[in-house]
Amino acid sequence: MNEVSPHSLHGLELGLARLDPADRAKISVIPGPAGAVREAASDAQVVIADPPRKGLDPELSEYLSEYPPERFVYVSCGLESLLRDTARLTARGRLRLGALTAFNLLPFTEHVETVACFERV
Repeated sequence: MNEVSPHSLHGLELGLARLDPADRAKISVIPGPAGAVREAASDAQVVIADPPRKGLDPELSEYLSEYPPERFVYVSCGLESLLRDTARLTARGRLRLGALTAFNLLPFTEHVETVACFERV
């Protein structure tokens, strides 16, 4: 797991402390900007990202397009950033968009979450 916000890191710490030791041992938390720790995704079969509205750190999207996992799941709350990141992720022809689903998690608002599933080509 990767997180940059100190408050979110504290929340992760509290949540992980409640897991049984066997499950907790499977999880590592890497603090800092995602682009700076992009190598954490190396050799992963599945990578899941839920970036802020601005989208993925450019360094991370470039890394994933060069060294794609088998599957990359992108949870987006910003259509413009999703479109921009999709272009970056698929530019090298090593990832393709396999599925796209919209979720109305906050009814009666303008907010729509989109889950994009990319697959290694």
